[in-house]
Amino acid sequence: MMESAFHLSKLHDLVINKHFHAHIFKLGFISHVYVATSLLNAYAITSFADACKLFDEMPERNTVTCNTMIVGYLRLGDVEKANSVFIEMPERDLTSWSSMIAAYTKGRTYT
Repeated sequence: MMESAFHLSKLHDLVINKHFHAHIFKLGFISHVYVATSLLNAYAITSFADACKLFDEMPERNTVTCNTMIVGYLRLGDVEKANSVFIEMPERDLTSWSSMIAAYTKGRTYT
């Protein structure tokens, strides 16, 4: 099951993602940050609304989890929401900074 969850990011079918989500929840893996982050990434590809809902419900988040949401918001052109995730991150990495810098320079928003 762990191996299947790890490869969720390659799935582009929302129905399959929801099916895996149900099984992950039923088996108690939803609180495992790596499994939940893989599921979050799959939802970010197929249904960003579902990704947002999962992100809000996640008991634990890591840098990859937050970066997934930042990139998702930026794909939608929502720099403000991406920035709010960025600000709330406990730790930022190169991906976090690069994503936000690219968003601000592309939108020419420097403040």
